[in-house]
Parts: sequence; structure tokens; C-alpha cells
Amino acid sequence: MSSIQLHAAPTTTTTLETSPLTGEDDEYLGTLKASDFPPRKEYLLNLSLGYQSGNYLERDEWLQGPYLVVRLSSIKRDPLPVWDYEVSVNNEQFLGAGVGHRWYFAPEDRFVPYARLGGHAYLDTADGITGFIEIRRWRVHASVGAGETFTGEFGTGFSVTGPDLYAQFGYNFQF
Repeated sequence: MSSIQLHAAPTTTTTLETSPLTGEDDEYLGTLKASDFPPRKEYLLNLSLGYQSGNYLERDEWLQGPYLVVRLSSIKRDPLPVWDYEVSVNNEQFLGAGVGHRWYFAPEDRFVPYARLGGHAYLDTADGITGFIEIRRWRVHASVGAGETFTGEFGTGFSVTGPDLYAQFGYNFQF
């Protein structure tokens, strides 16, 4: 049979030997100042070219063609973009505006895979801004993508006029 032995501390106070601070620089930290570091990037600008097909607006036909998209994201707090805002234009002269949110599968992975959900409005440039109030011009996009500097994204969109499919590839600029 084993017994547990308890021992009391000989005194109730402890004293640690200290050494006074000197005015010399720390050998590990040196004389680093915040101004010695490069400025942190605060925004990410993505320029992408894509190909989209879908049932657009009031037309009863399946249209397809290239488009150009510009996305702006803030990376002030996180090193990877979470919210992004975009403007796009396609070969049918539809102007798109949207916002999206990303969820990352493995942020430490070098390919940075993510899922994205976004809301977009597509305006016929001939109609002007009045197209924003028409529900048939709004779409919900769901996509998956990857990339930190060079990016690729594949997705689908849904609206009251029908679905669309898209793929886009681009480059991220940090500033």
C-alpha cells in the first residue's frame, strides 16, 4: 500500500534574485522600431476575366460569353479577404454590382481554397439605374475558388429568370 505524503513550505514568502536593468540594447531585439518594418497592405484588388452562361433577365434564351470583374477587399484585420465588393461588365453590356463573403477551408494551405456566397444585381446599361429595383435583375451566386496571388473561381447563380454558370481567373494586387 502506498501512502501520500504532504510537506509544508518552510516559509510563506519567496525571494527571487533580480538583476538591475542596464541601458544596453537587448541582443535579440536590437533597436527595432515600428518604422523599420514595411507598411502593412490594407486592400486587395482582384482583376479577373471570366466566361459566363445563363438565362439572362427577360430574354428567353441561354446567353454566354466573356466578362471582366474587378473586386475590392479589405485585408486590414485579416491577411485573407473575407468580404469583397465587385463591379463587372459582360459582352451583352450588362453592368453588374455585388457583394460577397468567403469561408476558407484551409487558410494555411498554399492554394487557399474557399467557398463564396454573394448577391449581385445586373443592369442593362440602356435602362440606367432604374434596373436596381427590378427583382429579376438580382442573383445569388455560390462558388468555390482557390488562390492567393493568382485566383480561380467556379460557381453558379440563381434568380427568378433562371440559373447561370461561370468560371473566372484573375490576379490579386495588394496596396
